Amino acid sequence: MNIEQANCYESCAVRKLHTAYIPSVISVVPVPCLDNCFCSFSEDDETNTLNCSHNNMTQLPSEVVPGTELLIMTGNDINKLESVDTSPVKIIKFDLQESNIHHIGDKAMKNLLSGTDSLKLSKNRIKQLPSFLSIAKYKTKLWLSDNPYECNCDMLWMKDWLLNASNVMDAENITCGSEHWKGTYSWTQLIKTLQQDFHKFVKSISFQELQF
Repeated sequence: MNIEQANCYESCAVRKLHTAYIPSVISVVPVPCLDNCFCSFSEDDETNTLNCSHNNMTQLPSEVVPGTELLIMTGNDINKLESVDTSPVKIIKFDLQESNIHHIGDKAMKNLLSGTDSLKLSKNRIKQLPSFLSIAKYKTKLWLSDNPYECNCDMLWMKDWLLNASNVMDAENITCGSEHWKGTYSWTQLIKTLQQDFHKFVKSISFQELQF
């Protein structure tokens, strides 16, 4: 009997798969999975994945399958992440790309980075990141490009951080989202330019004051 003939039943919003008819070519036993999500095991990197992409979800799932290491949430409508509790499970990889996220609170970011190997936040609507990243020493690999970041003085810390953060995997592709600068410079290039212009402005003011 092939995999399409495997029997399924539901319990407490969790879908379980009988393993009596699982072909011998599958080397691992399938685990329970959340409704409307897909669970799988990759033999290449030995990772248990919970894929809940394109489900119109507005928040991360409150419960996940035990043993989940990678959570994929691409194509959802999460919008805001104020608080994320990752303590019940040990998820080490988060893929939150294309999830319409425009705000991430400090607490949520700290929890997402705590003990995490990778965090993908590309292709969202994020304008600012928590400034604690400039002094934090997380080793989590980050993907942050394709977001409409604000290039202003409040975000100068991000320029220094991006120039020195080896764990930001797509730093060179991070650009400004302001309409005036959109797509013309990388974020680090533009902020460096703005910072130089600001220093020139301060020097000119100081010089003018000396004239009186």
